[in-house]
Amino acid sequence: MKCKQTIGALVFVGVTSAFYYYLTRNQGEQMKHKLSSNVEVKQKVSIPDNFENEAFMMPHFMIKNLNVSHHDNGVTFKLDYKIDRVLYDYLMHHTPHYRFRFTLPQELKSLFEGNGTERVLGELVYGTGEKSDYTVSFNFIKRKDTEIDKINAINEMSGPYHLDIVDEKLNVLNVFEDVYGAANMMRF
Repeated sequence: MKCKQTIGALVFVGVTSAFYYYLTRNQGEQMKHKLSSNVEVKQKVSIPDNFENEAFMMPHFMIKNLNVSHHDNGVTFKLDYKIDRVLYDYLMHHTPHYRFRFTLPQELKSLFEGNGTERVLGELVYGTGEKSDYTVSFNFIKRKDTEIDKINAINEMSGPYHLDIVDEKLNVLNVFEDVYGAANMMRF
């Protein structure tokens, strides 16, 4: 009696295994085909020789917008910029840290604490290159004796605002004499 039960169990397992194999035999190939059609392979962009001299120049680096916002303590300049895929790959593989030096025009410097220049570290790039748009903010604190009307009169066109992009050794990578003009120039 036990022998019949054992043979019956073995037959059941054998039939079930054969049926399972029959149902799943093409599934591996179907998954490979489905994966290859849904996955986008990112190609590494070739970086030109001597690229470090032109890395932060157009078309690799572009200023998109400059906005001024006023607050009780002073003003904040928000600069939107874009980097292309070549500069992105360069920053990923060479990991240079870049900094922005944003300088107010001479007639506005006396309204704020400090020397009228704000230094901010540029955003580090990481990942696979999906992000190309970045933002950096420069905050200027007004002097206590500065009238709020003078602060509120400052706008994007009160400049020209000066921007330097420098590396970790403070070597100048690019200079924008008029940030607002650079953000609004026509690009073909």
